[in-house]
Amino acid sequence: MELQSHGYQVFHDIQADGFNIDHLVVGPNGIFAIETKGRHKRIKDDTNYKVKFENNHLAFPSWFESKPLEQAQNQANWVNKWLYESTGFNTPVLPVLCFPGWFVELKQRPTFPIVSHKQIVKTILSMRQVSLNQEQQRAICYQVVQRALNDSKAI
Repeated sequence: MELQSHGYQVFHDIQADGFNIDHLVVGPNGIFAIETKGRHKRIKDDTNYKVKFENNHLAFPSWFESKPLEQAQNQANWVNKWLYESTGFNTPVLPVLCFPGWFVELKQRPTFPIVSHKQIVKTILSMRQVSLNQEQQRAICYQVVQRALNDSKAI
């Protein structure tokens, strides 16, 4: 809701080729493919529920992961390819990896944002890699809506 008050369009659960994009945000400063990952918080883990990004992987209190990083990047690449084919705009799509309820600590600089749900609005508003005019934003949003409509008809 807060992003929409800043002129962004937010779409949820966009069906792709055998997977889904959790959230797609389109605004004047770009397109953001947001992958949201819920992770179980075990009682024996640190009560701060901190995930660290270090050594190119995610370090949780009791385990390590790297697949969500690959997944977020692959999904952004898919969105870029799909939108290029449907709009003709070769606009980079920035992946964003979100861990609701976790504190994210960056021990190294990631290639794309890794955030908690509390950081996502501020992060997107601060990004400045791309500039999209109104016509581009409308064309992109139109394609997203058409995809959603076509997917709902297939059910």
